[in-house]
Amino acid sequence: MQKTKLTPMPLRKLSLAVATLLITPFLTAKKIDLVKLGQKTFDSLGCAECHSKNLDEKVVKTGPSLYGLFPQKPREREVAEGPEQHRLKVVADYEYYLKSIRQPAAELAIHENGPSKGQPYLPVMAAYDEKLLSKQKAKAIYHYLQTLNDEGKRGPAQVLADDQSAPEVKRDINQNPGEILVTDRTRIYRARAAGSSARAIYVGLPSGLNYAFDPRTMTITKAWWGGFINISGETEGRGRGLTKPGHQSVAIKLDPSPQFHPPVDLSFQSPLIGDENTIAKNLHGDEDFADQLKKANAHFIHYSYPEKPDGIPTFKYSVDGKEYTLTFNITKKGLATWTVNGTPVSFSTTPAPEKLWRPTPKPTQLTHKINPTPATGLTALPGYETERIPAPLDPHGRPQLFEPMGMALDKDGSIVVSTRTAGVWRFKDNTWTMIAEGLLDSLSILIEGNKLIAGQKTEVTEITDTNNDGFFDTYRTLSDDFLCTENYHEYVHGPAKGSDGNYYVTLNLSHRDGKPIYKADGAFMGSQGGYRGWTLQITPDGKTTPFAYGLRSPAGIATGPDGKLYYTENQGEYNGTSKLHHLQKDKYYGHPSSLVDMPGLKPNSPEIHWTKWAPKTETSLALFPQSLVANSPGSPVWDLTGGKFGPFEKEMFLGDQTLSTLFRVLPKANNEAAVIPFAQGFPSGLMRLTFDQNGSLYIGQTGRGWRAYGGGIYALMRMSYKQTNAPVLKDVTNEGEIFTFHFIGDRSEGFNTSDFKVKSWYYHDTPGYGSPRNNELEESVKSITTDLEKGTVTVTLKHNADRKEGTRVFQFSSKNLPANQSKRIHFRRLKKMDPNKRPKIVPYFEAYYTLSK
Repeated sequence: MQKTKLTPMPLRKLSLAVATLLITPFLTAKKIDLVKLGQKTFDSLGCAECHSKNLDEKVVKTGPSLYGLFPQKPREREVAEGPEQHRLKVVADYEYYLKSIRQPAAELAIHENGPSKGQPYLPVMAAYDEKLLSKQKAKAIYHYLQTLNDEGKRGPAQVLADDQSAPEVKRDINQNPGEILVTDRTRIYRARAAGSSARAIYVGLPSGLNYAFDPRTMTITKAWWGGFINISGETEGRGRGLTKPGHQSVAIKLDPSPQFHPPVDLSFQSPLIGDENTIAKNLHGDEDFADQLKKANAHFIHYSYPEKPDGIPTFKYSVDGKEYTLTFNITKKGLATWTVNGTPVSFSTTPAPEKLWRPTPKPTQLTHKINPTPATGLTALPGYETERIPAPLDPHGRPQLFEPMGMALDKDGSIVVSTRTAGVWRFKDNTWTMIAEGLLDSLSILIEGNKLIAGQKTEVTEITDTNNDGFFDTYRTLSDDFLCTENYHEYVHGPAKGSDGNYYVTLNLSHRDGKPIYKADGAFMGSQGGYRGWTLQITPDGKTTPFAYGLRSPAGIATGPDGKLYYTENQGEYNGTSKLHHLQKDKYYGHPSSLVDMPGLKPNSPEIHWTKWAPKTETSLALFPQSLVANSPGSPVWDLTGGKFGPFEKEMFLGDQTLSTLFRVLPKANNEAAVIPFAQGFPSGLMRLTFDQNGSLYIGQTGRGWRAYGGGIYALMRMSYKQTNAPVLKDVTNEGEIFTFHFIGDRSEGFNTSDFKVKSWYYHDTPGYGSPRNNELEESVKSITTDLEKGTVTVTLKHNADRKEGTRVFQFSSKNLPANQSKRIHFRRLKKMDPNKRPKIVPYFEAYYTLSK
């Protein structure tokens, strides 16, 4: 046998090899379960809003069902490819799945069942690139979807893999946008955090002391040293997470606290976070919420900032008819002092730690100059220009999540903007100035003289600048006479000021499962009691009265120039498609969950079954076809600019959060309306609109939690009219089988109606989520006549015996008539494209008409 000569390894290399063997186990990547990660990612992105994931789930959603779509052995499915929508069969494997989320418009899935069987789904899904959804998270969702199959076809329940998420980089906590910094001025926030109710008020002092005052008990419920609060849980996704104490916090012992008044417990309207038993007890109990409000022995009045920027705030409330003012402070040596109605009470508690963490002492900056930039990727009617208004930095010079939701024009020409989490700002002369902060999801705001009336999740608040220094310092509770829990979906829309001088707000239903909710046979939204799903009327002195009920997700409310109240409703259970309603006292709008707050009724009352109330549902003014016009419409606004915004004086404008579109609504008599597209391609989801004194339209947008087609998380745009004589569709009118289209502008080239098409269908309102387009028909045109002098195109339809009775939507389209619509191109895709290689945007004509039964 031949001997092999061994060459000794140099000592240095040997040492390295041994060291490598020794440390390799410690370098192995952490293992994660892709199925669990996939489910978590799927839920956090809100995919279930558009896709069903259960077998035989009786819901109608924007996208295809995911149950059975990705079995272990891939199956075939039919898709429509490209602009011409060529039909082909593809294998629904991982490659197909990945293309569906990265380039959702490339291959449109075909309906496999239901009334729309054989038709492609609409191209409304936003694209998820690797910045939004990493490779591993995308793969994880696929593994999770493979578990949504029948036995024998189901993927493995666990798939282990190396964690490929980027290693956590230690960064300066001062640069974490979720960390609310307190340096040279006291800061006060409404927040949802463990240990208090969702209405608690959090105070951060420059000394490093932080504490919470809870209106549930009218007491200081907790205190800590160190960083103030971190609101990352509130700002990520839909805001399902809770706020936490700030960086390097150290809890302070407050038990026992001194008693200054009889005990207070308002848990029936402000339950402790996580207290499901109290919610369930009140929902199913015999005592009405209205009666509990009457019996309440305490009311929160206001909190106010101190005169000195770094001083101590004041809380004011009443118990058994007696008013109390409270201030609270703890010295760094641990001497705690409550001062109630001028009388101090002190005792020793936890002193400040020796190494008390404080943020970098950067002075607060409340004013920021910006430069608007021309908008890209937007298609609008001829004669309109749009620019994007950059968001301000936060008070410590950091980029912030700035979702402009409430907007109002002030007498000095400035626009006041409230946001979901970034405070209230004034915009004038391209300068942002923060004028108030600490509101929780403030979706609407009004200006009343020197006061602001703001809606937020916890209450309707009157905010006053008492010393006229530009920063509003006193926050009075105008009304909190409704249930407020930690549920993310409990939004308050409004206030709108009625023609009677009162304020009106609409309250969302909650989204959760379990005993503390009544869903009325629906799958998702329901009431936990406390007037969820109602409209409330609030007088200027705070008297609150239930006004209307049967609401689901009423995301917009406004008073029109006719003095009537209008509200928009989102598609879902008992709402086959999104709608516009005239809001009237004591009327019922279709969702039975709110009936649990009718006198003497509760979830098991047979009187509230939905079939008994369906005939009482108010007829809508307009239907907004799902995925064509709107999926989640916001608040309406009327053009009262006297022609500064073009030829649409006194007409209603609305935006949609999901489709990133702007459109006009022209209500008619007998609950009918024309709906006409106006602009598309916005970077985020449209929710709030307002006009400035120059006639420009400000467009507030958000895409957080509910993905908008534009792809962006937030945006603020300003659209201005620059004059044009191009032909534009002004209105659509109807008389029987005759529809007349009224055009303005240059008509010298005439009207080409050779390819004019008409479809019609109806929606149903049942416990199922949404409705398909029922009884969808291709309507036959009997005749078309044009009158260039009048600017009209009159279309007469043939009588169609196949039309079923009920409120119908008519869709009109043409590639040759003056365009007001275009094929949507995802904003993020467009932004990345070479300008010279961008696809040609082909505009076309489109309009809709709601014909009432």
